[in-house]
Amino acid sequence: MRGAIRRIDGLSSSVGLKTMAKIELVRFLSDSAGEALKQAQGAKPETAKVLLDEAEELLALATSVLNRPASEVLDAREAA
Repeated sequence: MRGAIRRIDGLSSSVGLKTMAKIELVRFLSDSAGEALKQAQGAKPETAKVLLDEAEELLALATSVLNRPASEVLDAREAA
């Protein structure tokens, strides 16, 4: 019985770490998009367009990460 409890504890720790990695990545992408939006506010139209496109891509990537299982996020992070 104790072996089963240890396996469950190890599994929940692993899932918790994967979830935290996912949250950190989404937060980073979201913060980066926010910075691009702030910069776009005072930029010339040509530059603002590039920054808005960048923010859109970052938010789309964050959405993709949110829809991905946590194990894939951790594997990608370890590969980097």
